[in-house]
Amino acid sequence: MDREYLTAAEAAEMARVSRRTIYRWDADGKLARRKIGARVLYRRDELERILDGTADEASALDGLDPAELGSMTWAQARQLAAARGVSLDALAAWQDRAGR
Repeated sequence: MDREYLTAAEAAEMARVSRRTIYRWDADGKLARRKIGARVLYRRDELERILDGTADEASALDGLDPAELGSMTWAQARQLAAARGVSLDALAAWQDRAGR
């Protein structure tokens, strides 16, 4: 049975992104967290909603070289995201997945 709440590591594995991306989504307010005692957990359904929304963005990144993205400045990455019609979060998540 699937759990309703996930740790950052579990959420990152499910989304195929780094924990850093999960923390960034949290800090940006994109992914709400719930603190239970000392543990910080994320709702599975919210993560699924985010992933459903980034599926279309990911297809806009087809053919992009992860090494090229890694050598870009912040301004260049912003321009690339705008040119491809994707969010910076989607671009970062794609880089995390492609870099594995």
